[in-house]
Amino acid sequence: MAKVTDWWGLWAAGAIGLIAYLSLVRLDAQVGTLRDEFTPQTIGWYLLAFVGFLVALWWNERRPIPLVWLWVIPIVFRLLLLATTPTLSDDVYRYIWDGNVS
Repeated sequence: MAKVTDWWGLWAAGAIGLIAYLSLVRLDAQVGTLRDEFTPQTIGWYLLAFVGFLVALWWNERRPIPLVWLWVIPIVFRLLLLATTPTLSDDVYRYIWDGNVS
């Protein structure tokens, strides 16, 4: 098992992902949606998060880390996105409408 000090690549990947997800939350808080004219910024932040994911995968291939970290970090990132409105689908509004109609 690698020492924690050998995880600098994982920390870098986590920082990249954290910056991307916090920027998505900030953008959503400022404008109320990540759609319409903000689609390029949204896609850009998701691409940055994906780069962080790829760095984490590459790093894990070189220096395996405990599996728990590969679960904890993405769960924390997804919990950050719970504060945002749904971005790429209006299905949530359709479900609310269907619930009110029935």
